[in-house]
Amino acid sequence: MPDEDSSAAARQILIVGAGADEADTLRRALDCTRIAPLSVRTTTAVESLPAALQTQPVDVLLSSASLSLAAVLQAVHREQPGLPVVVAALSPLRVSQAVAAMRLGAAGVAEVADREGFAALLREVLAQDRCSDAAAAAQAALRASEERYRSLIESTDAVISVFDASGMLLYANAVAARPFGVPPEAMIGRRMHELFPASSADRQLGTIRRVIESGRGETSEAESIVEGRSLWYRTSVQPVREASGEITSALINAVDITERVRAAHKLEDREKYFHALIDSAHDLTVVLDAQLGVNYVSSSVLDILGHSREAFVSGAGTALNGPLVHPEDVARLQQGIRSLRQAETAEGKQTAEVRLRHADGSWRMFEVTITNLLADASVAGLVVNARDVTARRAAEAALRHSEARLHSLVASQTAFNTRVDMDGRITYCNPRYEQQFAREDGRPLLGIDSLEMVAPEDHARVQAAVLDCLTHIDHPVQIELRKQLRDGSTMWTLWEFTAVREADGVVREVQCVGFDISQQKRAEIALQESRALLEERVAERTVQLEQVKDRLEAIFNHSGDGILLLDLDRGIQQANTAFEELFGQSAAQYIGKPLETFMREADAPLVRASISEAALTHSTRHIDVQIQPRAGGERLDIEISLAPVNRSDKQVTSLVCIIRDVSKR
Repeated sequence: MPDEDSSAAARQILIVGAGADEADTLRRALDCTRIAPLSVRTTTAVESLPAALQTQPVDVLLSSASLSLAAVLQAVHREQPGLPVVVAALSPLRVSQAVAAMRLGAAGVAEVADREGFAALLREVLAQDRCSDAAAAAQAALRASEERYRSLIESTDAVISVFDASGMLLYANAVAARPFGVPPEAMIGRRMHELFPASSADRQLGTIRRVIESGRGETSEAESIVEGRSLWYRTSVQPVREASGEITSALINAVDITERVRAAHKLEDREKYFHALIDSAHDLTVVLDAQLGVNYVSSSVLDILGHSREAFVSGAGTALNGPLVHPEDVARLQQGIRSLRQAETAEGKQTAEVRLRHADGSWRMFEVTITNLLADASVAGLVVNARDVTARRAAEAALRHSEARLHSLVASQTAFNTRVDMDGRITYCNPRYEQQFAREDGRPLLGIDSLEMVAPEDHARVQAAVLDCLTHIDHPVQIELRKQLRDGSTMWTLWEFTAVREADGVVREVQCVGFDISQQKRAEIALQESRALLEERVAERTVQLEQVKDRLEAIFNHSGDGILLLDLDRGIQQANTAFEELFGQSAAQYIGKPLETFMREADAPLVRASISEAALTHSTRHIDVQIQPRAGGERLDIEISLAPVNRSDKQVTSLVCIIRDVSKR
C-alpha cells in the first residue's frame, strides 16, 4: 500500500526518457517508491518536452541521466521556470557526473537501483514549498535582467563562454557555438577536451585554472584548432565571482583575429620570399645610395666572389671604384653611373661588362645592369645586378674548339648517318654508311637518288615515312628496312628520319640515322617460334586440365558425402548436392556463412577451434558432432574432416570440408 495520504491532491510528475523503454523503466521505478497520490505523464525525447510542459504545469520533472541535462534545463527555463528537475540514473553514476548535474542546476541526482535513496530524494523535492508571489516576481525580474544581458552578449561579434576549473562549459553564446555547427545549449556541459585538440585544450585549461586560483585576468593571442580549422583569437580570461565572493569559473572573451594574423603572416612570408629570392639567386645584387656608397649586398657575394658581406662593403669603396674593380674598368663603370643619374627617365638602365676580383685573387668577368631606383622610396638607390659570365666566355671558347672535333666524332660513329635534300638526293653520308653500302660500280653516293639505296618493295613505305616526318616537324619517324648486301646476305636496319631546320627556320634536309638490328630481328623470330610452340603446349595442357576438372566435378557432385570449400574469412564458398540435401539448405542460404552456423550451439566452439587448428598446423582434423538437419527431423551423428588448402606462399586461407553421416555406423 502507498505510504502517503491518498486523499491529498495528486502531485504532477513528468518523466522524460531517451525512448519508450527508458520512460517505462522510470515509471516503474516511480511506482516502487510508494509515493501517492501521483499523476504521471511520460515523454520520450527532449524535443517533445516543451509541448508536454505547455499542456499542463507539473510539480517535478524526472529526467533520465542519459539525456543532455543542459538541453532539458533550457526547455524548462523557457516553459516553466523554477520547475525542479530530478536526474535519475539507470546505471551506476560517477561522482563527477553528479557534481556536473548539480552545477548545471538539477534539484537532485539519484540512482534508480537505490530505491530508498531515490524515494527519499523525490519526497524531499515534493515537500518543498512553492515559491511565494514575491519570490516569483523576483525571479521574473531576474530572468528579465538575464535576458537583457544575454541579448547584449549575443549581439557581440566576440566569442563569449564560461568554463569552470574542471574544464566544463557552463555558458556559450551563439558566436562561440557557430564553428561547431550546433546551438549553444547543445554545448553546455561538454568538456574542454571534447571541443579542442589536446594541446590547445591543455593550454586553455591551464590559463582558466591560473585565473581562478589567482583571481587575476589574463590576455593573450594564440592559435586554436576548432573543428579541424586553424583560427587565431585575442583572448581575455577574467575570473567570475559568486555572490559569496568565491571564484568558481572564468569568463572567456575571445575576438577572432584570424584575418589580421593571416595578413601579417602573408606580409612576413612575402618579405621572406623576396629576401630568399635575392639571397638564393646566382646573381650578385648591390644597392648604392645617393652618394654611391654600398647600402646592401646580397649574401650570394660569398658564393660568387668568396667575400663576406662586410668584407665586400669595406673593400668596394665609394661608387665601386675600390680594389674589387679592375683598374681598366673603373672609368667605364663610373661613366655608366653618371649617365644613368643624368638621364631624364627616372628608372633608366645601363649595362656594361666589368671585371671584379675574387677572394682567391683571380679576376671574374661580370655582366652588370644598373637600374636607377633613387626615386622609389622603398629602395632609394641604384640597384646593381651583376651576373658572372666568366664561365660563359670560357664556354664560348670551348664551343669553338669542340666544333673542330665534331667532324671526327661523326666520322667515327658506328651508326649509319645520311642527309637527303627535298629532291630526295643524298647530300651527306658518314664513312660507316659508305663502307657498308658502297655501290658495286664504285661510284660515289653523294648526289644520287636515295631510293636507289632502298629495295623497290620498300619505296612506298619510305616515301610515306619522309612525308610524315615533314608533316610533323621535330617528331622523329622510325621505319625498319631490309638492306641487300654485296655478299648476298640481308641486313635488317632501323632508321629514324628527322626534319632539319636551318637557321632561318626552313626545312631543307632530312637527317637519316640507321642502326643494324639484324641480331634483334633474329631474336624476335626465334621468340615468335618459341611463343607458338609454348601456345601449342599450353593448349594441350588446357585440354588435360579440363579433363581432370570434369573428373573432379563428377566426384564432387556425385559423392554421397557432403563436400564444401570453406574460406577462413568469408565462410562457405561452394558445396555439393550431398551437403545441400544433408542440411536442407540452398546455395543462397549457406554461401558466405561460417560452418558453425549449421551446427548445434554446443558444438560451435569445437568446430571453430578445429578450423583454426587445421589452418595453423597445416594438418587434417577430424571431429564428431551432431546436427538436426531439418525442422522436426532426428539428430544425426556426423564426422567432419577438415583439410587445409595450401597456397604457393604456404599460407592457408581455405579448407576442404568433408561431412559424412555416421548415424548408422
